[in-house]
Amino acid sequence: MSKKLRKKFRNDKQLQDSLPEESPSVEAITVAWLVSCIFTLTGNLGLIVMGTLLAFGVRSERILILAQLILLASLLCGLISLVLSILVQRLRRHSPPQGMVAAAVVSSLVPFAIYLAVLMQVPAR
Repeated sequence: MSKKLRKKFRNDKQLQDSLPEESPSVEAITVAWLVSCIFTLTGNLGLIVMGTLLAFGVRSERILILAQLILLASLLCGLISLVLSILVQRLRRHSPPQGMVAAAVVSSLVPFAIYLAVLMQVPAR
């Protein structure tokens, strides 16, 4: 290994040692935030599949109920993800990358946009 690489690795080790550790509760909130983001993304993919089935004319009552359940789960996970993203931003000493936060917020807002679009299509009784 060259001297430059050894020096770089030594500096990285020193940098890691100098960073303060997060408390276990903040780490748990961060993990919960990431898990809720993954659940929300999974729900969004399920909504895409259900929307594709409905667009191709598959009009089964079971498919409609499943689509509504997936939308409800995505809404709840999205709401949890939004709340946890605020907590993660405020509680962590080193905030997560802004790209990750932006992707999490956008993916959490997608179910709300879909819900509003569904509400606009339903005729008033």
